[in-house]
Amino acid sequence: MSEKFIINGAPFECEFQLKDDKGEVKGDFTKSSIKLLDLSENYLEPFTNGTIVINNPYDFIENLMLTRGDGRDVFTFSLKPEKGGEKLEYNFVLDGEDNSVGKQDRAGNYKIFSLLDENFFKLNENIPYGKRFRGATGDIIKSILKDVISDEIIDEENFEPGENVVDLFPEHIIPSDSFRYSDLIKYLLRITYKKEKGLYVRSFLTLIEVQKNISYKLYLNSSRKIKMK
Repeated sequence: MSEKFIINGAPFECEFQLKDDKGEVKGDFTKSSIKLLDLSENYLEPFTNGTIVINNPYDFIENLMLTRGDGRDVFTFSLKPEKGGEKLEYNFVLDGEDNSVGKQDRAGNYKIFSLLDENFFKLNENIPYGKRFRGATGDIIKSILKDVISDEIIDEENFEPGENVVDLFPEHIIPSDSFRYSDLIKYLLRITYKKEKGLYVRSFLTLIEVQKNISYKLYLNSSRKIKMK
């Protein structure tokens, strides 16, 4: 159920839903129940995270569903300009929760959810022991994103391989068994660069908002001069 919100002076139709691992909506939150939504984006890390505070009188949310915190509970937030435009939808995994208990009675309870981009959550899986990586650092990042998330997440036209190549036999990267895919990507981004006009510049992993069946695509580019279709 969408409701009208005023964001930066413009009207938007917004929807807030809590879903289980099967995609079934367990909670549909009204405008009055959302007390705070704080989304954080970092240019150096393309995935969004945030916090949402929801009015939870008499443990209303617990009566709807028991959240598990294992990546199967999803919070969906969508917004669409009231005067026309594309609908944006964000899917977050519940990464943690806290409870704020009313001092006088249970009617004043609040639920605080920590939100993590669902794709970044997938990258938090541990890398299998003994797995090796070779090739251009940008290509290694691309292969990880394709294997762990999907092929559709990559903007092939604007994804640069970079000029740092790990390919001298027997040179390769073997992460420790405590390394997650997200850890390896952050490490590789530190050493992924491209030479432009005689100067080596760092490449950034960034997202482009798109339509169709996914909310964004990722590209790796040093100049940000991307070709838009």
